[in-house]
Amino acid sequence: LDRVRKSTSEGYPPYNIEQIGESGLRITLAVAGFTLNDLDIQVEQNQLVIKGKQDDDATRTYLHRGIAARQFQRSFVLA
Repeated sequence: LDRVRKSTSEGYPPYNIEQIGESGLRITLAVAGFTLNDLDIQVEQNQLVIKGKQDDDATRTYLHRGIAARQFQRSFVLA
């Protein structure tokens, strides 16, 4: 977690890390506009890797689109 705090990487998506009990943690990512089907969550070696990718929905017509539909990848090193 110290590495995440010291990282100067891009800040998207924003996230929280909470202490849950004596030895538990909860990681919450703010991924507005994404559904569970748009997210890929995996543990690779000692890293939690969360990837998000949205496909354009041709059935929608936006008058204003303020929620970005961009891809992301966020990794957390696990102890």
